[in-house]
Amino acid sequence: MPSTPQEVFDAMPKAFLPLKAGAAELVIGFNLSGDQGGTWAVEIKDGVCQTRRAEPANPVATIRTSDQDFMALFSGQLNAVAAYMSGRVKVDGNVTAIMNLLSYFDMRPV
Repeated sequence: MPSTPQEVFDAMPKAFLPLKAGAAELVIGFNLSGDQGGTWAVEIKDGVCQTRRAEPANPVATIRTSDQDFMALFSGQLNAVAAYMSGRVKVDGNVTAIMNLLSYFDMRPV
């Protein structure tokens, strides 16, 4: 199980479910604060998921949260909707794209 945000992003391409994503083409940005924070881009195009530690070009949405809250979301210790409603997770852009993104991965023990 990944223990850092970088390990989560590294695992995402392997956990990607292209059949769930269908013809989706999007770029999502992640901006995490904290000691293990940083900026990542997740791109889904042509049935492939790629991640990179960089500022995304033309994201449809950007998620802003702390590295600790990101890991709590990933591990299931923090509910995504509750985190969003309480302001612990902020989304700039298309919230629906973020909700759809969650269904494109099977991150159970990667």
